[in-house]
Amino acid sequence: MTTSADRNYGRDQTAATSTIFMKTMALLTAAMASMGVGTVLGTLVPPAMVGSFFWVSLVLYLGSILLFAFRKPEWSTGTKVFLLVFASLSVGLFIGPVIGMFAQAVGLKVVLAIFLGCAGVMALCGLAVKVFHWVRFYRMGTFLFWATLGLVAVSLFALAFTGGMSAVVGLAYSLIGIGIFVAYFLVGFSMLAHEQENSWDAAADIAFFLLMAYVNLVLKVIEFICYLAAFLGEASGS
Repeated sequence: MTTSADRNYGRDQTAATSTIFMKTMALLTAAMASMGVGTVLGTLVPPAMVGSFFWVSLVLYLGSILLFAFRKPEWSTGTKVFLLVFASLSVGLFIGPVIGMFAQAVGLKVVLAIFLGCAGVMALCGLAVKVFHWVRFYRMGTFLFWATLGLVAVSLFALAFTGGMSAVVGLAYSLIGIGIFVAYFLVGFSMLAHEQENSWDAAADIAFFLLMAYVNLVLKVIEFICYLAAFLGEASGS
């Protein structure tokens, strides 16, 4: 039998989930906007300076992420939001030159379509978590972490011992990566749906988690297109 206390607890949980959802979406919007600005700025780097800019942006990227990850609980909400926005800007600066070179090769419309398409996939994953609310997608987190390390290991092995992947292997590799980072969306939204702590700290963590999944998905889609172009070139050449 359901008591009034149970009903009140359920309403409190629903209200808390709704509040943390609004906080996360607000921070995710700010983070994606900041990342977008950083990406645009990164595309403006002259080709002659890309090498030097890479190292500067890498240090800024790693430093800002570490600062955000190890922020102190007693810091103000404004400081934490600033760290999130700054880390997102650094991510954009880091990937900007790659996005710029890809845009020159395939056109700006294709790049915009990729960004919008990946945002659509993220929204669909959020809807899937809501529809299948009884599924604990966040339990896939450990598996996806090791799968991501596997991707990195395969990439480094191919680069060190074979000089890179063939077009066919690269297509399979990038497709697996796309699947992994789409699954990260399910994990992130599932974490959000079951988050018990209604705080800006928790919202910032989930927002940045979703942002990084989005950025990596964009890069994997670009990688897939590059390998596909190489495969089609090889096929037409033969």
